[in-house]
Amino acid sequence: MKKRFARLASLVRTLPRLGLGNVAVVALYRLSLKTGLAKRLTTDRAIINGDILTATRLAPPPLAVDVEAIRNRGDVLMAGKLIWFSTHEFNAGSPPDWFANPFNGKRAANTDLHWSDIPDFDPSLGDVKTIWEPSRFDWLCDLARAARVSGDLRYISTGNLWLQSWLQANPPFRGHNWKCGQEASLRLMAVLHAACLTGDLCQPSDALLSFVVVHLDRIRPSMAYAVAQDNNHGTSEAAALWVGGAFLAKFGKNDRIAKGKSFARLGRKRMIGRIKRLIMEDGSFAQNSVNYHRLFLDTLSLTVLLLQQIDPIQNQVFELPALIRERLRLAVLWLNAMTADNGHAPILGANDGARLLQTASFNYSDMRPHLAISGKLLAGIELWPLANGLTAWLPNSVQELVPAPAKTDIQIFDAGGYAILEKGASRVVLRLPNYKFRPSHADALHADIWHGDQCFITDAGTWSYAAIGPGGDLAATSAHATATIDGRSQMLRLGRFLFGDWLKGSWEKLNDRSKACAVARYRDSWGATHERQVIVGPDSITIRDKITGAQKNVSINWPLVGNNWTKTQDGASSNTCIVSIYSPSAIEYSIRDGICSVSYLKAEKTTVLSATFTGHDCEIKTRFTFPSAF
Repeated sequence: MKKRFARLASLVRTLPRLGLGNVAVVALYRLSLKTGLAKRLTTDRAIINGDILTATRLAPPPLAVDVEAIRNRGDVLMAGKLIWFSTHEFNAGSPPDWFANPFNGKRAANTDLHWSDIPDFDPSLGDVKTIWEPSRFDWLCDLARAARVSGDLRYISTGNLWLQSWLQANPPFRGHNWKCGQEASLRLMAVLHAACLTGDLCQPSDALLSFVVVHLDRIRPSMAYAVAQDNNHGTSEAAALWVGGAFLAKFGKNDRIAKGKSFARLGRKRMIGRIKRLIMEDGSFAQNSVNYHRLFLDTLSLTVLLLQQIDPIQNQVFELPALIRERLRLAVLWLNAMTADNGHAPILGANDGARLLQTASFNYSDMRPHLAISGKLLAGIELWPLANGLTAWLPNSVQELVPAPAKTDIQIFDAGGYAILEKGASRVVLRLPNYKFRPSHADALHADIWHGDQCFITDAGTWSYAAIGPGGDLAATSAHATATIDGRSQMLRLGRFLFGDWLKGSWEKLNDRSKACAVARYRDSWGATHERQVIVGPDSITIRDKITGAQKNVSINWPLVGNNWTKTQDGASSNTCIVSIYSPSAIEYSIRDGICSVSYLKAEKTTVLSATFTGHDCEIKTRFTFPSAF
């Protein structure tokens, strides 16, 4: 009873933080599902059969692309092999079974039901995202690129075959692949992008126009629900309405022209509203996630690219308000600040493996091609010019780009809650205790630790939204490089995607010319406090933790990257890093196996170093030294 009351009290305190208007919209949406209103708004619909892509205007490829990598990917697809979550390859067949979960060999049931009658989670199937992933149609853009670089129209024929198979298996508004408005949005954007690559965007077939109409009609009724999420759902669906609507307004006939204009106006309005709310004044995105930040930038980059091609004269992209343009510039610079020289960035927050803009020449973890294209299209900044896997496909432009501003030793993103401290080759990304939007991980004061291009301490990632993975709850505090007090997370978990009593702490820089230093602290709802001081030198990093108010014990966990670690008397060591832990109090050291989920449903074995103190208050100093620096 006491725990139940604590949960209820936390929920009451947390609901206003979500926004009572948003809570009301979500409640009304769920009511529309139960009452059948959603079903009446998206009734069965016929769709025109035929080739969606004709490729009658197939242009030669750009000069600066990796022809061999692009063609190889096209060949793999034609052989029936698909990639899930940018990582896992399975033999799916040609065309694939659109309802198969290749991770457990199960297949979705009741695929003929209206989307509103299908539950969000089905334990007998497993994670529904395994069904949704091939229906995002990333493969269609890969086939279109392969056709461009080779001139071989068999890639287009395969794409049309799979599209017709999908439409036959997924009639409008029936089955799992119509369940989510964002999934419909990403699928629509992928088809329009493929049409842009093949030359069909400005000379569309009737089948393409019909495909766009039915997807817009699915997205529109749940747009308010998407906006109420305060995350990437709202931006993805706004982009699809904006671009799809502009496409209909330009190439549709009769009443579709007015309908397209209405959709485009609404999409543009919602996108401006989403940028203003979700991109904070320091460029941070509302979702505390590096990968979702990239997805947001890719969504806007693709929006700009497609609108420029649909109607370059009436294109309204560059008529965005000055505040919105500045927020986009800052959002690009935020991701650039997070990115190391090798293109990798910390695995912060939720990560479902999404990558809207694909490139055959760069792997999933590489942020550089995404920064190159978003820098050019959204910010007018030249970033990573050699990472041209995406920018090479842009139309020729005379736009002048300015260099990116130089990075400083200490970069504080107050609004989003991040500090990046660098000195020489040493680098720490510190998660500050500030949660303005719904947190997906209880990760306050988590510290990612890097030296050069090598990461030594990392976030554990996500694994899955639908199930607890082999490493346990990776959103919990214990999966992060921070202090776990009394074995609980820093915030009370209230639901699958909701923590209560969001933390709000304080932080400041510390003056030291020879090092980059900062300190941050918070007090949780149980009354315990954690203060972390970070001192970054060119060849070592020192972290001091002070905890008060524990009832039983405190553990400082360090998820070490890789498996080449050996336990020492006061910590752990590898060939390239030595971790030493000191405390005036008695502490117990341990090394155990851990899990790092670099991509969705992918787990890599790691090593976790823990220092545990039994008692109420403690101070612990951890020092990282890098022998390679000497």
